[in-house]
Amino acid sequence: MTPERRLHPRARAYRPVRLHPRGSPAVIETLTKDLSVCGLRCLCPKPVPVGLPVNVELVLGQGQEPLFLEGKAVWFRTLPDSEQYDLGVSFLDLSEQKRRRLSVYFDSVAAVPA
Repeated sequence: MTPERRLHPRARAYRPVRLHPRGSPAVIETLTKDLSVCGLRCLCPKPVPVGLPVNVELVLGQGQEPLFLEGKAVWFRTLPDSEQYDLGVSFLDLSEQKRRRLSVYFDSVAAVPA
């Protein structure tokens, strides 16, 4: 088994997310699978090159304004028996306000047993 390399814990969270890969007019609308204060994993209908900058529009709760984040694709893998991929996105240059908002949401979902 590969040792865990993440610096921050993740919580299972299925939230709407829109990804805007830089240099592409395409917008990927999907769901997160898990989330931390420094990144997310989501379903993706196509591979995204590792290292590609991605603008992220993340909805943390109904009726809340989306959180707009800058990120980059850090990994992707094919899902078995599927035409979709898992995509890992790392957040870049988070402001204190955005980090706080993510932290409050993370604490609320991490407290709920899976």
